[in-house]
Amino acid sequence: MDPTTRETRALVERHWDALGRGDLAALLADYAEDAVLVTGTTGVTRGREAIGTLLCVFVTDILPSGSTRFVLEQTQVAGETGFIVWSAESGTHRIPYAGDTFIIRDGRIVVQTSAGQLLAK
Repeated sequence: MDPTTRETRALVERHWDALGRGDLAALLADYAEDAVLVTGTTGVTRGREAIGTLLCVFVTDILPSGSTRFVLEQTQVAGETGFIVWSAESGTHRIPYAGDTFIIRDGRIVVQTSAGQLLAK
């Protein structure tokens, strides 16, 4: 595995671990200041601060730490690109299928796309 792929895999794994812990500070530390997050529900969000606002709702209201079961189904990594397939369930929501793609440069996420099925219970 080449060094870029190895670094990308490490960041994707660290990011997934932070999500499972509901660690907003660790999640945000993975993003570049000018990162872009694109989702089917919120559209395009630009900048670490704005991404933090979305993630705060996600880890506190939708999938709060301690009450959520996360399952990482698949991880694929090539160079600066990482892709994960996952599912999760909390007391209030279920995500039976989701996929995220990360573009990572200089040790930070610069672009993330996210798509999944979010179901309220």
